[in-house]
Amino acid sequence: MTTSLKVSVGNLKGRMQLTGAAQSAYSVPIDYTAPHGEGKGFTSLELLLLSLASCSTHSIQYVMGTLKLNLEDIKAEAVAQRRMDQHPTVLTKVEMTYEIKGAGLQADVVEKAIRMAEEKYCPVWAMLKKEVEITWKCIIT
Repeated sequence: MTTSLKVSVGNLKGRMQLTGAAQSAYSVPIDYTAPHGEGKGFTSLELLLLSLASCSTHSIQYVMGTLKLNLEDIKAEAVAQRRMDQHPTVLTKVEMTYEIKGAGLQADVVEKAIRMAEEKYCPVWAMLKKEVEITWKCIIT
């Protein structure tokens, strides 16, 4: 079974500023950094990292819910290394840091939830890890 997703990019403003829109009716500003663009929106690689951070976080939330864990808050940060000496200037490594808050959370169970998100539930992670080294750490508060 398959399903389709549809997004569009257009509405040129300035030198390179575009608007990205999705079938959900939300939009985001997309631009390039100076000197080519004006820095008035997310870059494409920032959007890719946001996709990894949000997808993995939603997947962790889902798994923690199925495990009946007390999740009060969750935050993800993605820091990427980008190859700049040849084109395409791809990401070569991403380090994810998850800050997870909840009463009575045990590190081994939270880490299991993150591994399940990585190995089974997050489609963005599944696609990126074939080409990009992705590591993670977790801070429980």
